[in-house]
Amino acid sequence: MRDVTKQLVVALNSDSATALEQMREESSSALEQERQKTARYQRENIKAQHLLANRLSAAQDVAARAAANLEAEKKKRVELAASLSPRDFFDQSGAIAKLSGLPPMNVIFEYPDEREPRNIAQEINFVFDVLHWNAFRRRVPEEWISEGIHVLVGRRPVPSSILELHPEPFAEQMAKGQIAAKALCDGLRQSDIDVETEPLGLGEVLGLMATEDVAADTLVVMVGLKRNRVLEETLKELGPVHATMVGRLIAGSNRTSIREEAAGPTKPK
Repeated sequence: MRDVTKQLVVALNSDSATALEQMREESSSALEQERQKTARYQRENIKAQHLLANRLSAAQDVAARAAANLEAEKKKRVELAASLSPRDFFDQSGAIAKLSGLPPMNVIFEYPDEREPRNIAQEINFVFDVLHWNAFRRRVPEEWISEGIHVLVGRRPVPSSILELHPEPFAEQMAKGQIAAKALCDGLRQSDIDVETEPLGLGEVLGLMATEDVAADTLVVMVGLKRNRVLEETLKELGPVHATMVGRLIAGSNRTSIREEAAGPTKPK
């Protein structure tokens, strides 16, 4: 009887140990699965956070570029609006100061019969009026006058007077004129007015023609229509503008000259 009891106790102990070991293995396996699941969730969470951070950074970059583009567009519109305003030589004191120490010269103005060029020409003439320089207008065909303002120096030697024992060489006469031209241009540029010392395009030839019969002690101030560089750049951004095509003929902005009234009406052929 005692032996049977011992055998039962051993059997129970063995079953309990087996069951306990099985429970331990099952618990360890379940715990490992939970750990792996937690690690996977953490990795997915970190990945999602990185993705969200990248998207947020990209959105911030897009917003920053949009703000910068908007600011640039605002600046461009302000510059365009300002460029459409008439030229204004608002501070003539600089030009007066620069020219006041130079020998007096004669000045010839050339400008078309339009309000804006005439007004800016008169503002420039105020400088010469203060300095008591002799200035007058010379009328030339308006197509000879280049856009913008050009200050040229006469290219004919100043005739020597009978009283002059040592007349200045032509090179010295031209040098004085060029100094005066530069001083006037510097004074205009202080007021943000575009000005050139040489004419542009076709005006280069016409400008030389305008100065070949002018003495070297004379400035020629050509005041043409305002050249709007800001508007030109804006129109380039908008793309080319094509003229109307008539048949196969197209040439820039198609134009036909208009006869003067004295020539009489055009008769149909």
